[in-house]
Amino acid sequence: MIRRSFIAAMLFPVGALAARAADSMTFEIYADAKGEFRWRLLDKDGTNVATSGQGYVRKVDCSKMVENF
Repeated sequence: MIRRSFIAAMLFPVGALAARAADSMTFEIYADAKGEFRWRLLDKDGTNVATSGQGYVRKVDCSKMVENF
């Protein structure tokens, strides 16, 4: 499982708000039951905010999608 801090500057252009959101959101990459890789965005309480909606055969492809955010 890989976790990556969410860069909220793209979503919240206000500096202080962006910094606070970046500290409270985390991307997580995990293998699903089929062995495909998926990402999910978690808030500071660990609640799912968003998911990839599709599985990726290669972990690197899933990671690239997270990097696009």
